[in-house]
Amino acid sequence: MANIKIIRRRIKSAQNISQITRAMQMVAASKMKKAQDKALAGKPYADKIYAAVRNLAGRVDPEAHNLLKKGESSGSKLYILISTNKGLLGGLNTNLFRHMANWLKNEEKAEFVTIGKKGESFVVKWGRKLTADQQFFNCLKTGAFTQTNPADYDF
Repeated sequence: MANIKIIRRRIKSAQNISQITRAMQMVAASKMKKAQDKALAGKPYADKIYAAVRNLAGRVDPEAHNLLKKGESSGSKLYILISTNKGLLGGLNTNLFRHMANWLKNEEKAEFVTIGKKGESFVVKWGRKLTADQQFFNCLKTGAFTQTNPADYDF
């Protein structure tokens, strides 16, 4: 009798865990959709910025400023590595760092700008030069496309 009770309790526990997992998946899917919508909402803004920069670049004399002149190559590459602050996204960081490690096998000189704590620790672990690092702090809670003021450019 006690044996059947234990089996029923285990079945009930498995069903409860399954239900919780489904709920967590639905919440994660909702958050992902919201983040994708915010990213897509910024696309017109990014397109306008790109067009403005392209327009300005065509009008500026390259000799006008030292930053616009083509410099000598140092032989090193700058990588911008965007990762998470925490390891709560399954295999995202693992896959990202595995691909980055494959690229780094052939790179003698590589410098990094990292966004996210996990990326910073990866670069330090590999013993590469960390030029700059930044962490995410409520990045999706700031500003929306509707809050931006369009610049007046003649294209």
